[in-house]
Amino acid sequence: MLPRPLYESIPYLCIFIACLIPALLTGPLFIFSALLLFVAGSHVWILRSKHRRPDRVRVLLDPDSLIPYYRRLVLPKGLYEVLPFVYLAAGWGILVSIDSIVGQFSGGLLALTGGLIWRLRHLHRIRREPKTKFAHLISVALY
Repeated sequence: MLPRPLYESIPYLCIFIACLIPALLTGPLFIFSALLLFVAGSHVWILRSKHRRPDRVRVLLDPDSLIPYYRRLVLPKGLYEVLPFVYLAAGWGILVSIDSIVGQFSGGLLALTGGLIWRLRHLHRIRREPKTKFAHLISVALY
């Protein structure tokens, strides 16, 4: 069995290495392998994120009851989950392939946006310790 820090860092390492490959190496085989590594890392992160969501029980019971009708998302759930990774990959691809200052700026903003959305989702989905004993009893009852 892998040590926990190594196990937890696998999706991040896959995505980081996938971003490094096109920056350091050229050729269709390297680009294809980077794309496969990126997709694998993002897929593993999405699966772990779905499993560890603190609001998983409530969302499974009635996902529409928590969100008012005017704030519900129109995107399909799969596209919504993949969106930060699409932003990150597109931004990094633009950064690596376009040499103009406008292309560099656009690619950097797109990659930064994808990274920020990814980080915000991670922060929202991690389990937090309850602050009171009563909250702890409720969280134990839900899970």
